[in-house]
Amino acid sequence: MPDKDQQQGVHGKMGGTLQGSHHPGSPSSEQKAQRQRAIEELKPILSMLCERYPQAFSLKNPKPLKVGIVKDLQKALKGKYSKSKLQKALGYYIYNSRYQKTLAIQDHRYNLQGEIEGEVAEEHKARAHAQLMKIKKGYKSRQE
Repeated sequence: MPDKDQQQGVHGKMGGTLQGSHHPGSPSSEQKAQRQRAIEELKPILSMLCERYPQAFSLKNPKPLKVGIVKDLQKALKGKYSKSKLQKALGYYIYNSRYQKTLAIQDHRYNLQGEIEGEVAEEHKARAHAQLMKIKKGYKSRQE
């Protein structure tokens, strides 16, 4: 399970509804634009993480990260990014469907060096599976 710091990142579905359709609770155009701007701000951080720590971070083949990895990143990056920015970048990364798929089936968690550091709890696997179902449901509703 992501620690409290990781849970405060960018959550939820990253997409919206089809143009011209409206579902109750759907984000407004301004909310979508704000979310997109926030994501654009995180991309350089995610790219840096993938380049600097390829054993741990991969957008195509993610590994479950150790709980509390944000603290390791803060220490390793020596204040280059604020804790808040790191939390948001990690939130975006871990709520990605590829990461959730991996989390749902893997047994181990990994540190920045790509070494096993902890196990994925069954509760976390179940939560990842539930998150994948929400993502799938959201995708289907946008297709209607």
